[in-house]
Amino acid sequence: MATPFSDIYKLFQSNITDYSLAELDDATLSDNMEKWLINGLAGYPNPKSDLTFDLENNVFVSDLDSTEKVILSKLMTIEYLNPYLVDETLLQQKLSLKDYSVYSPANHLKELRQLKESLSSEVSRIITLQSYSVKNFKEWFGKNKWEIIMYR
Repeated sequence: MATPFSDIYKLFQSNITDYSLAELDDATLSDNMEKWLINGLAGYPNPKSDLTFDLENNVFVSDLDSTEKVILSKLMTIEYLNPYLVDETLLQQKLSLKDYSVYSPANHLKELRQLKESLSSEVSRIITLQSYSVKNFKEWFGKNKWEIIMYR
């Protein structure tokens, strides 16, 4: 069974609060999210499932599990942040009514970089945990060998 891109898009949208995306028409928003998703695939080097996709139907050919969907949504978030890190002119400073403080563009850029690094670390941690799951060990070593290892 195929996993629709929209499953990943929903998780991605729960990771960010950018109200300017709500102002985009559906076609533009979908096009942008598709690009972020496809670019993010490069950050997932050894997925459990086959990440081959069908752009015509906007689906992955495999049925992805929830962990894979979360990883892809976080990789999309990183791709979403990249233009803000590459082009400082895209940074928008907003004055908060609560504290009336405005960060310098350099400090704002530093915070965005730290956010990207934090997201990258989180994705790496999730991928590592997924790689070393008991299920994978059983598949690699076989059930009987795994039971021998566990009860030594």
